[in-house]
Amino acid sequence: MMHSRRIVLSFVCAVVLVLSVIVADCPAETRTWTGAVSDDWYDGNNWTPAGGPEMFDILNILSGSTQADWVGTGSGGSITVSGSATALSSRGLDIGDTGAGTFTQYGGTVVVTDELRVGDNEGSNGNYNLHAGSLQANRIDIGEDGGTGTFTQTGGTVSAGQVWTGGDNGTYYLQAGTLSTDEYFLEG
Repeated sequence: MMHSRRIVLSFVCAVVLVLSVIVADCPAETRTWTGAVSDDWYDGNNWTPAGGPEMFDILNILSGSTQADWVGTGSGGSITVSGSATALSSRGLDIGDTGAGTFTQYGGTVVVTDELRVGDNEGSNGNYNLHAGSLQANRIDIGEDGGTGTFTQTGGTVSAGQVWTGGDNGTYYLQAGTLSTDEYFLEG
């Protein structure tokens, strides 16, 4: 009996060690948008260093414009948009969809033609920080489906068809700037 417990314990320790090595082998890369080739978000030649955005990456969009079907921070990633001439256009934007994620906007224009989701799945945690610039979205979901989401607006302009907050899990802090929406829903 003692021998089988030792084998199980050894196996568990080996699995934990292997998983630790795998996670440690996936470091976050800091990438900056250049738009050198096109406005395609997924083309690795539009980023410095070269390579398309990955799950844990820290992404900076300082100038130019980019388009993508769906953009997200993945788990543990972040996106920063700054500069008055910067434009990010996407059908959808997930912040903290499968873990923790942060989107910070210091300027420019972000256009989401469908949904912006902040902390939108069970166990996820998303933060959108709008300091300046403009955000246009058809719908903004904050802290839905068991996730925790926080949208903090300290400046800039938000124009959205709908804003949904998930009761205790979703919070919209409007400290400065302008929020314009056709419908605001608070679930709880």
